[in-house]
Amino acid sequence: MSFKRIKDKLDQYTIDIRSTKTNNPLNEMKKIEENGFHISSDYKSFINEYGECWIEDNVYTHLREKPVWLVGELVPVELFYGLEQNDYDISESIKTYKEQLPEQIIPIADADGGDLICLDVSEINQGKIYFWDHELRDGEQDLFLIADTFTDLLKGYL
Repeated sequence: MSFKRIKDKLDQYTIDIRSTKTNNPLNEMKKIEENGFHISSDYKSFINEYGECWIEDNVYTHLREKPVWLVGELVPVELFYGLEQNDYDISESIKTYKEQLPEQIIPIADADGGDLICLDVSEINQGKIYFWDHELRDGEQDLFLIADTFTDLLKGYL
């Protein structure tokens, strides 16, 4: 799916873009990649176009792997982090969740109730998208696969 088709899909929703685009998003993303993170091109295109943004419609995504507590298979996606050097900055979110997430997983969006949507930035699984349940601890599985790519995440919106 080309980025134009992704943009067409997102244009179906009310999106409140919070990014001021005062910084060059791709340069900011390169700084994040200097930490050894492999960021997928579809996610970079999204950040370049939308940056920090709220999806004001009720948007849900399917989980391919499902926590036992979840009724149904859907989780909400509310806010995508940007590069604005504020509370919703990707770099700040990486620092905030460094002790709770595996080092190859970075938070990219808020789900409901403190949960996160995360991106795998490892070389092997680059671009896979996960749901992180903030309440599961002590060795319990807390990451659940949503999609193989960021594009697939966006295509799956309901």
